[in-house]
Amino acid sequence: MSQQITLYLTPPDIRAAEERVRKCGEFLVLHWLAPTAQPRIVPSLGFEEEGKRWLFFYLVRPEDLTSIQMRKVKKQNSWAIDGLRSPVVEFSTCFFDSTKMRPGRVYLQSRYYGRTGEVVTKSDAFVKWARCVLATVKKTLVRDQRIGAYLGPDTQNWVGQGGVLLKSHE
Repeated sequence: MSQQITLYLTPPDIRAAEERVRKCGEFLVLHWLAPTAQPRIVPSLGFEEEGKRWLFFYLVRPEDLTSIQMRKVKKQNSWAIDGLRSPVVEFSTCFFDSTKMRPGRVYLQSRYYGRTGEVVTKSDAFVKWARCVLATVKKTLVRDQRIGAYLGPDTQNWVGQGGVLLKSHE
């Protein structure tokens, strides 16, 4: 079973959302890609590297860090988090260049099919925390019925001043 929230968040909205999610319990922010088979912990959802703001992250409870499963990405000589099998919440931030913004999402996969077709359910403690994360993010945003997504307060102001929200494929 999965749950998803599509959202549009400016960098200030992302910082505020990350801070509010801490009310659900401590968590670490993981970059989706790592140079080794060990997950790469980064300081925040606003992580930048070499002048580039990264967009794709996972949230994990500290006690679940050792349960993260990684898969080799041969073409990039890197390792990626297996979001399906790992106890993580995907948090994809939004592409934003001050004039236009593409959506991000918060995504939870609480069950999946195992290698032999059996249903595997992630731990009750993880699922409870992850649902709190989604509910907390959702609760602090405003749903825009026209586009079927949630907007942060700073994003709403930005749109009111002429900012353009794009669909993911635009």
